[in-house]
Amino acid sequence: GCSSCSSAHPDEIYELLDELDSDLEIELGDDDDDWVPSEEEKLSVQDNEIEESDKSDDSGDENDSAVPSTVQNLQKSSMLNLGRTNPFKNENIPETILPDPTEVLTPWCYFKKYLGNSFFQLCAERTAQFYLQKHRRELKPKVTPEEIKKFFGIHAVMGCLKFSLIHLYWSSRFKLPVIADAIPRDRLYLLRVNLHIVNVCTVTEEIKKNNRLWRVQPMIDLVRSRCRELKRESEAAFSIDEQMIPFLGRCALRQYVKNKPRPVGLKNFILSKSDGTVLDFEIYHETSTNLRNKELELGPSVILKLVETLPGE
Repeated sequence: GCSSCSSAHPDEIYELLDELDSDLEIELGDDDDDWVPSEEEKLSVQDNEIEESDKSDDSGDENDSAVPSTVQNLQKSSMLNLGRTNPFKNENIPETILPDPTEVLTPWCYFKKYLGNSFFQLCAERTAQFYLQKHRRELKPKVTPEEIKKFFGIHAVMGCLKFSLIHLYWSSRFKLPVIADAIPRDRLYLLRVNLHIVNVCTVTEEIKKNNRLWRVQPMIDLVRSRCRELKRESEAAFSIDEQMIPFLGRCALRQYVKNKPRPVGLKNFILSKSDGTVLDFEIYHETSTNLRNKELELGPSVILKLVETLPGE
């Protein structure tokens, strides 16, 4: 107890400490040169080393744990010696003459290359004609090509901004001057429901049955004829692929194609150059698609149709 320790003589305490030191020297200091570890001791030591290595591997990166250190060292040494075994050789590279950059035009300039003034004149005439046939009176004020241009421009802006409701572009809170100041709201609604580019009285039932896009066929023909006028270099690379024309309105040809950036719309087969310029196209009309080699499958028939305007045989 504490009372016996406090009453002990200092000499007795020193003797006890000396005895403890001698015992430790016997246990720790005496080495047996003739001692040989048994097999069980060897296995236990190996197991401990494996556990130690597993713990160190788990604490590091998971990707590094799957690669032994010796393999990593070999990889590092091979990377260091790569420059020594394969010295750099300077070779003369022929000078490449790059073509001059193409001038980037405004969206309107590109648009009128495909749909010019004649198209807007046609729209104005056919729209006024349709309104007269339907209502038995003339459209007042008279629709003009300039107004049709504004009509198309407004819808281009709407396609970029995408307000939830059309009348919001004229509202006091969300008014957009580029639209509201161009055409009054009610006038835009009037043009939307009467816009035409064909004379519906001259279209036969057979045409309506075979061509689901007969209402916009003149517009399609203008764009396609302009595409076919573009230059086709003999050394250029060409591609034929299908493309979706985004469309969410009512149309019998509208379909859903999975894994497309715009999956809903009209399927369109296009011929293009490596820079993406469309040279020709054919909109899919199901069984009435305008193809010559209909005895073949759809893919070969489309290819033979679109390569007709390419240079060479």
